[in-house]
Amino acid sequence: MLANEKLLNVIVVMLVRKANVYDVRSTYIVLSILDDIFRRLRKMEKAIPTTFDYKFLLTGIKIVLESDYEFNISKLLIILYNHFNFFSP
Repeated sequence: MLANEKLLNVIVVMLVRKANVYDVRSTYIVLSILDDIFRRLRKMEKAIPTTFDYKFLLTGIKIVLESDYEFNISKLLIILYNHFNFFSP
């Protein structure tokens, strides 16, 4: 997937849609996979493609942050902190 950056958007959309904010385990697994994807992108020194749907990802991030499950909120905040460079202009 990382060899073809055009698939990144498709994979992220599938992952975020599969997550259920009321199922802590599934949300944590999705967040872990996203963390791994961003970590590998940084290690390979690749940027997120310009066609990436940030709006969709940020909608998912907002839903997790507004949830009542602090375990997933803390995981998401760690991901945002570690990979801030992908989300900043």
